[in-house]
Amino acid sequence: MKAKLVFKDWKEDGESVYNKIPELSNGSFHSGTTFNIDIKLDGEEADELKKAIKAGFEPAFDFMEE
Repeated sequence: MKAKLVFKDWKEDGESVYNKIPELSNGSFHSGTTFNIDIKLDGEEADELKKAIKAGFEPAFDFMEE
């Protein structure tokens, strides 16, 4: 499934750090930065994700390096 990943915020312990560390917003990773991605989902998973988004829910993910 091709998608866009939109960067929202830098957080620490669940709280935004833009006020504490404003230089983070000067780099490539600032609010609104968009990346084209391709995630591997089977048909059922893709349908589940699309249905939830269409219903107004916003998925949230943690980033982990592989």
